[in-house]
This record gives sequence, C-alpha cells and structure tokens, in this order.
Amino acid sequence: MTAPHFLSAFGMETLRDLPNVEALEDAGLLSRHAVQSEIVASQSDDTETEEEPAFIE
Repeated sequence: MTAPHFLSAFGMETLRDLPNVEALEDAGLLSRHAVQSEIVASQSDDTETEEEPAFIE
C-alpha cells in the first residue's frame, strides 16, 4: 500500500506516476540482476536457518 502523503511528498498524484523497473534501471538506481540475486540469497537463507537477523549499529 502506498500512502497519499508519500506520493505527494515526491510530487506524484497516483501510483501510475511511480517509475517502472525499466526507468529505474535506466537511471542506474536498480539492477534486475542484483534484485534476482538478493531473492535467491534470501530464499536460501530462509531454508538454512531460523535465526533472527543481525543488525549493525
């Protein structure tokens, strides 16, 4: 869910104003390969351990 306040804070009126994956990649803000790698890593982490995530202060 996206709050109306979030959209207005970034000068958007609707969810359609949010950039798509291609626009984020073109701007250098997103790498589809990196996202896929993170998904695979998180899935393997979930099956290997049930520990709480560690936080770095």
